[in-house]
Amino acid sequence: MLLKFIFVLSLVLSVIVAYRSSHVSRRHYQQEFHQSSNIQLDGDDVIEIIKRYGYPVEGYTVVTEDGYLLQLFRIGSGIHNSEWDSDQNDSQKDIKNHNSQSDSSLKRPAVLLIPGIESSALDFVIGGPDQSLAFILADNGFDVFLGNVRGSRFGRTHKTLDPDHDPAFWRFCWEDIAVKDLPAIIDTIYSTARPEHLMYVGHMQGSTLFYIMASEKAEYRDRVHVMITLGPIAFLGNTKNLMLKLASEKKDLAGWITRNFGQNEFKPSKEAMEDGGMQDCLRSKDEIMCKHSFFLLNGYNSNQLNMTTVERLMKNMLKYTGTATKELLHYGQLVKSGRFTNMQGEDYNLQRINTPIILIYTTHDMASTVEDVDMLLRHLPGVYRAVKITELTNNLDLLFGNNVGDIVYKRLIAVLRSEWSSLICKSKSNL
Repeated sequence: MLLKFIFVLSLVLSVIVAYRSSHVSRRHYQQEFHQSSNIQLDGDDVIEIIKRYGYPVEGYTVVTEDGYLLQLFRIGSGIHNSEWDSDQNDSQKDIKNHNSQSDSSLKRPAVLLIPGIESSALDFVIGGPDQSLAFILADNGFDVFLGNVRGSRFGRTHKTLDPDHDPAFWRFCWEDIAVKDLPAIIDTIYSTARPEHLMYVGHMQGSTLFYIMASEKAEYRDRVHVMITLGPIAFLGNTKNLMLKLASEKKDLAGWITRNFGQNEFKPSKEAMEDGGMQDCLRSKDEIMCKHSFFLLNGYNSNQLNMTTVERLMKNMLKYTGTATKELLHYGQLVKSGRFTNMQGEDYNLQRINTPIILIYTTHDMASTVEDVDMLLRHLPGVYRAVKITELTNNLDLLFGNNVGDIVYKRLIAVLRSEWSSLICKSKSNL
């Protein structure tokens, strides 16, 4: 009897140990890789980076209706004359003349930048003044706001919930971000800076959030006067992204999702990483990229990434790159249905969006294919300009590609200047 008891006890203990071992392996797979790599965390945050380059910076805490605390950063002015001053046109002169007026009610044109999945405001400053969009906009006369959403490095705080211990912190999808985080960020900008007009630039998932907010929250359609999409993410029926396809294939298998994606915060296991693109990535890319879910989600199929910027990004993003598993499952739903829907399967009504939209995209993005972009264009009535960038590979290049300033940002700033000039003219005509 005693021997039988000892045998059963040893069996139970071995099962527990095996479970705990696989659990730790799954939950900390990426963390263990990063610790074994040669990258050292340097602890930089957005404010430190901006200050290092000598730009003025302010920080605000945005409180959402459900208690999330989000950091919002502001670069209120530039410190360099733009290298594109020689290309100055009437719209740029309007901005400079407008900013030089003594009337304190006249403001620099305000631009809000919202990053993609597993990203933060770091994306817009990490490359420094010559490479990063936030600095380039500031040097071209814009009042730049850098937004962060729940779960990200600068949105990992809540009034009552601890992201490391409270599963409820992670019970959100990107519709929650769109209808709760974005309005709170926009309200904070208007209440603190009081801009005359606000323009919005969304990178990848940052564009998804705007489409949803503008379709679901009528009162915010008029609070954003121009929207720039850098790499649209909406319809995904033709996606080639292996992680999103895996989410579609496994989304209804609760046990598999818990083991391999994580029940709350997205922490992919080795199995999920391998099946979600890591093996394919390793055939042509560096291990440092292929073993991080950021690149599996956002794109690794580029030969034009500025690796200096990417290395800086990796050093600063390893501490937290949080996102909720529900966000991945929502994407999986879009892949399976080929439609742009909420988690209940109801189509977002994009016909409601009356904000002028300029859509900038690349032709070989793994997540958002040209076919899916064309589908989006057929559903978005507000798109009056679609710019196809053939010089770059994927939509991650729109932030971190070599020569992205000349290839993309010149066009983007020209559009913003033109739109701002039109808004000024309309304001003057209404006086």
